[in-house]
Amino acid sequence: MEIKLIKNSDKSEYSSIDDNLLLQVVDDNYQFMDYKGKKFYILNVLTNERFEIAADIKKYYIADISYIGNLEHCVLFTSVEQLTENRAAITVYRYMFYEAVCQQVYRMEVPMELFDGNKILNIFALDNNYLFIEQIGHDNTFSNIILHDIVADKQIDINNTEIGKTGIRKMLPLGGNMGVILYGTDDTDWTIGIVNVRQMTSELVLDGSNITMECLDKISGGNNEMCLKVLNDRIIYTRNDNSNQDEIVIYDYVKKVKKVRLNNYTEDENVFDCIYVIDDVPYYIRKQNDETEVINLDTQKVELKFPKGLSFKYIKDDILIVQRDKKRLLSKDMVDYIEVYKYPHMHHCIFRTKAEYNGCVINDDELFIITN
Repeated sequence: MEIKLIKNSDKSEYSSIDDNLLLQVVDDNYQFMDYKGKKFYILNVLTNERFEIAADIKKYYIADISYIGNLEHCVLFTSVEQLTENRAAITVYRYMFYEAVCQQVYRMEVPMELFDGNKILNIFALDNNYLFIEQIGHDNTFSNIILHDIVADKQIDINNTEIGKTGIRKMLPLGGNMGVILYGTDDTDWTIGIVNVRQMTSELVLDGSNITMECLDKISGGNNEMCLKVLNDRIIYTRNDNSNQDEIVIYDYVKKVKKVRLNNYTEDENVFDCIYVIDDVPYYIRKQNDETEVINLDTQKVELKFPKGLSFKYIKDDILIVQRDKKRLLSKDMVDYIEVYKYPHMHHCIFRTKAEYNGCVINDDELFIITN
């Protein structure tokens, strides 16, 4: 894997959108209520050239946007304009970056009271033709959800489905047309399943009630800490089922193998965010008495310990990025180093640079480390 640095002098956010192309988002100098304006750029990492997306349209982070199925060379973003004292219009735009074409794909009116500084929409881009658009009320509560047909510019009623009744807690891509979905409420069962996105949209368009899925789990309501993520061909989620045992479930959706491990660290904060799969083994990485411990969840034993001054920043497959603070020679001042390791060879870093870590992006076989 080739490792490259991106100097992030303007505190940008980066994400991979295509071969050799990154999406760069920076704050702009305008604002709508508590929402800062944004500028979107396409950055070509081969030529270091960038160009701004739809500079004439004001952009705001008022929606969480997830790309699930096969989408061709596009970026979605949202804009808002106040219509009256009590009403505003939210517009969803799609920018096709190779054609340099921007089009409005959805527009809705909402009351001004919804704009409390938090995201008020969840948008799931299923493919180039369909979007799930979920409206969120105050305190992140589900309000309603629709399936929007972009080509026909119409809404498809899905109120008779379980998704239509409960909303979507999370939906993540698995590659190709496949995705994993988590839905339910504290008053109902939680359902986690794998769906063929194209088949699901076809079923909803034709029938409006049936969804075919590979159900991975049903968990009794009452567990409002349901978490879900995808790492290294694994679907990882938590389950409690109103019992005294917290469990972490790791499902290899390629090999169809499920592991269930006890969560013995419920007293720790953000346990789920610190669970990784390295060389087919699930690990929990935590801070303990100024040290960093790497705990094998198969054996529930600490395999490695690292001293104060080291923190893990990114892990994928067997590649680990850490931030290490070191003292300058003959000085009390600290110096930040970014180091990259290939597990389990933690005694030898494959890359080191003097900088402060601010994120990273993997694009094909290239690792871009973003620094301050």
